[in-house]
Order: sequence, then C-alpha cells, then structure tokens
Amino acid sequence: MEEPKTAVSITSPVPMKASNFSSANDNQIGGLIRTIGIVYIALTVLGGLIIMAAFGFIIGMLSIFAGSFAGIMLMGFAEIINLLQDIKNANVKNHNLLIEMTKSDSNSQNNTSN
Repeated sequence: MEEPKTAVSITSPVPMKASNFSSANDNQIGGLIRTIGIVYIALTVLGGLIIMAAFGFIIGMLSIFAGSFAGIMLMGFAEIINLLQDIKNANVKNHNLLIEMTKSDSNSQNNTSN
C-alpha cells in the first residue's frame, strides 16, 4: 500500500533572522538615491542661505524647508527600495529552502517505498 504524500509547508520551519540576509546596502540604486537626497539637502541649505542674504529671511527659510522636504522624500524613497530588496532576498532564500525541503521529502519517500 502506498503511503500518503505529506504536504510541504510554504513557510520556513527555521526562524528567519535579519542577519541571515544581505544588508540593504547591497542595493546600489537605493544607496545612490539616498546619496542624492543628502547632497540635495546640503545644496538646498547653501542655496537657501544665499537666497536669505539676497531676498530676505522668510524667502530663504521657505526655500530651505521646501528643499529639505524634497531631499527627505528622496531619502525615504531610497529606504523603500532597500526594504523591498530585503524582502526579495528573504523570498529567494525561502524559495531555495522550499525547493531543498521538497527534494529531500521526495527522496525520503522514494527510499521508504523501495
């Protein structure tokens, strides 16, 4: 009589740790966008100080706030890209683990049926 096949769980039986995956710095695009955001904020502050000297305090501060907000948005977008990369890395690792479990499960079933 043939034994019933066991279902393979999609989730990993091993607890996942963040240290098992590559760091978010592996994504070059995310790092580049973050760097652009930092440079953008620095140039905005410098430009805002120049505008402040030429046109007045309020206009200079408005330009600094607006430019800093845009730079922070760029940095946030870069962080989203890095987090998505971490999710992708975790999914690839889980997929590979699932394939290994499926292979070992099928091998053990073949050995017991012989």
